[in-house]
Amino acid sequence: MKKLIVLIALLANFFAIKAQVRFIVQPLFEGVFSQDRVFQFSVINNQTQGNAQGFINVALTKLNGEPIVSYQSAIILLKPSEVQSGAAMDWLKNAQFANNEEGKRLRDFGVLPFGHFNMCYMFNNNPNTRFCSEVESQPLTPPRLVYPDDKEIITDINPVLSWLPPMPILDIPYNYAMKLVELQTGQTCGQALQQNVPVAQVNNYSESNYSINGSNGRDLEFGKTYCWQVGVYNRNVFIANTEIWQFSPKQPFGVQALSTAAVVDNAPFSYLKHGLDGETISAKPLLKFIFDNVAGMPLLKYSIYSPSQLDKQSITSQQIPINFGPNYLTVDCSSLTGLAANKPYILEVTNDNNSTFYCRFIYAK
Repeated sequence: MKKLIVLIALLANFFAIKAQVRFIVQPLFEGVFSQDRVFQFSVINNQTQGNAQGFINVALTKLNGEPIVSYQSAIILLKPSEVQSGAAMDWLKNAQFANNEEGKRLRDFGVLPFGHFNMCYMFNNNPNTRFCSEVESQPLTPPRLVYPDDKEIITDINPVLSWLPPMPILDIPYNYAMKLVELQTGQTCGQALQQNVPVAQVNNYSESNYSINGSNGRDLEFGKTYCWQVGVYNRNVFIANTEIWQFSPKQPFGVQALSTAAVVDNAPFSYLKHGLDGETISAKPLLKFIFDNVAGMPLLKYSIYSPSQLDKQSITSQQIPINFGPNYLTVDCSSLTGLAANKPYILEVTNDNNSTFYCRFIYAK
């Protein structure tokens, strides 16, 4: 008789647990499945009387039932009608990750690969409290190129290429591979990226911008077209490529040569400053500067002198007509007598309002 009473009590407790506890899984947003989404659920004690005490089991599996990971919470106490969030619970540290691609990816990177999976919850390992739902891990949106824009014409041969990481932004490390090539006649950009020697290339790169200059590749050239693409990786595991874009550096409209010599120089144009600082540019042999004529004045006066000459005795001094807006101006230093190679000089520009602007340069003969 005593055994029968115990059995009846156990059965009553079994059915009470089934009726007491109910899981509510929060709607899962679209996107890649990250590990924190496992705990986006609530558990409720449906009873108006009697506590429910136990632990939560969570199992993530493939659709065929193959395990990916299992978690177990610490003991929780649910009072009548109480709701507790999975995200606020304490979880044991010994999560069991399967030795498959999905388990390794979730363990090492905190995200699942793309696909459909089952996520199941139980209270006290009781299969009668089991609640399962199918979840989807969607691809990340690929990284996106930003600058230069596709088919954009730029006026700089040392641009800073920039791009955006995959979305949504997750707390996982990304590294990038960027490749820039020159487009040859008769090629598509896709062919150029596969066949041509890179003008600039970087791998295992953590930043989302890259400056093109002579120290990490070749300077670009005016009049040519370049193609580029960026691939994104998570700890060297490939995720996605950007689209392929192209751009062309062109000599700026309105460039004025302040001397008669026809010299080609691919160096960038520099902005003038109101005062001299530590910056020094190179004239190889063209001294190239920008003057933004916002006042619409008709004339610009400039002179070049050595910083060692206290009286600012000019090596050359001229007055030239300019246009409204940005003016891209060049001085061919090879045509000027009195300039010594690899020596510093100062360009001084004065507008018709007697405002003065400067540029320090070295004549690189």
